[in-house]
Amino acid sequence: VSSSEEETAGGKDMVSTRSPTGVSDYSKLHKEYDWLKEQYRQTGKCEHFNAFIYAKKSLKTFNRELELLLEFLGLNKTAFSKILKKFDKRTGSSIREEKMAELNETHRFLDGERLSELKEYTAKLLADSEALKPILPEGWENR
Repeated sequence: VSSSEEETAGGKDMVSTRSPTGVSDYSKLHKEYDWLKEQYRQTGKCEHFNAFIYAKKSLKTFNRELELLLEFLGLNKTAFSKILKKFDKRTGSSIREEKMAELNETHRFLDGERLSELKEYTAKLLADSEALKPILPEGWENR
């Protein structure tokens, strides 16, 4: 009686872990796993790989900080505009348009144009860094 017949007869619905040649599939998989693990360790020790990971993480962090800064600028510009609108409504004046134009003229950085350009450039660098990614062992490409 084969081992799979015994397992089925014993109430277990399991497949044998032995191949037709008698070599354990588990043993073969374990050896492949150990080989991949060692390849991954070797790649992780590589100075080029570590520099790549550090640069990519730094670019991602910087890109996210630029996003937050642009969001902050937009929110504060909207808030200032609403405050002036409420002021105009309560006082009967109409200084909102004048003050917003003055603000845009004296504080050009508030429009976020340069930050948007920098964010686009950072996104391009991130895409370029992906093209420079070191070749990983087979089975680890998407890590």
